[in-house]
Amino acid sequence: MEEPSLPERTRTAAEAVDVTPRKTAVAGGKAGPPAEPPLASGLAERIAAGIAAGLAEAAKTDPARWAQVSEQELLLWIAEDTKAALAELAASGAQEDSR
Repeated sequence: MEEPSLPERTRTAAEAVDVTPRKTAVAGGKAGPPAEPPLASGLAERIAAGIAAGLAEAAKTDPARWAQVSEQELLLWIAEDTKAALAELAASGAQEDSR
């Protein structure tokens, strides 16, 4: 059986996500000023959004095939996609540092 292929993760899918800072609770039950998420948290949310968008698109393309994908295969693909996203980020950071 041929493995379903994941579409290439696109930077636009990850960048299109609006990462809204969470509000912190204060006394009296009112929301305090928005708390900025740590850089790693925002990055993780963008990577996850890119992966989710890619998987959703692949599942729409051939849902019967994706219903047979094992959890282990899915986790492996997610890990590979995350690794690729981090490599892209490192490469773009290195390019910006050289300017």
